[in-house]
Amino acid sequence: MSRFLLFGLAFLVASCQSPPSRTWQLPPGVKAVTINGYDMAYVEQGQGTPVVLIHGAIIDYRVFRNQLEPFGVKYRAIAVSLRHYYPEPWNGEGGSFSERQHAADIAAFIKSLNAGPVHVLGHSRGGIIAALVAKQYPDTVRTLVLVEPGLFRILGADPGAASGRARLDKTVQRFDEAGIDDGLQFFVDDTSGTGTWKARPEAERQITRDNALTLKGEFSSRPEPFDCADAGQIKVPVLLVGADRSPAVFGRVMDVLVPCLKQVQRVMIPNASHMMVRTNPSAFNEAVLGFLDQH
Repeated sequence: MSRFLLFGLAFLVASCQSPPSRTWQLPPGVKAVTINGYDMAYVEQGQGTPVVLIHGAIIDYRVFRNQLEPFGVKYRAIAVSLRHYYPEPWNGEGGSFSERQHAADIAAFIKSLNAGPVHVLGHSRGGIIAALVAKQYPDTVRTLVLVEPGLFRILGADPGAASGRARLDKTVQRFDEAGIDDGLQFFVDDTSGTGTWKARPEAERQITRDNALTLKGEFSSRPEPFDCADAGQIKVPVLLVGADRSPAVFGRVMDVLVPCLKQVQRVMIPNASHMMVRTNPSAFNEAVLGFLDQH
């Protein structure tokens, strides 16, 4: 009798520890792997040393559609969607959305590749996640590419340090008062320049709509500390990528980062703004691949 009881208890414990079943469908060609109890979606192309591409706020793996093929010529290019981003239709509620969780997920994803340290590229908010991974999980990162990282906190008392939070607060307020598109227009134009939202093709606007409510998760989560001393703990080669038409605050972030980092290069993408992976992909790809090829 006791043997059956023990078996039953073991079954119940195992059931409680099993990851929850995914309730959303994966688009054609998209893969998923269970990471820290969550099915992380990703797409990949090519073979060789992995290059993990981490998207920014209100976008997902689809933002790197112009990078997968050129990067995949020499590398295994992998674009991921972070927890609660598309293809999950998340409502912005729950406690598992945070920079710390996303960094832990990326580190576990990299380890699941069984390929040793990999190249990690993070754009905007994804640059925050990438920097945290390099600092907290140094054994997973071979090189680090930070594309206008949203590390406004490193500016300290600079007025720009509060700009990211103010943008987020106002966007969420507009969601509630005027609707999703009004909030997204404000957020996108404030990040990439006035008129950017209206100038984007409808398909690109839909991508941001698919991820809009992740801003509510970001609004309710606590940013991870990151200062010059934290940047100094990153030992791998780092490439900082800016664009000549981006808001000045991103340049100030990189100005502060440069003397803090041990091994750093910096490049400016011409004729592009914050979404340089879309607006000038050829120049962006050339600059990043040239850096990766050195390492």
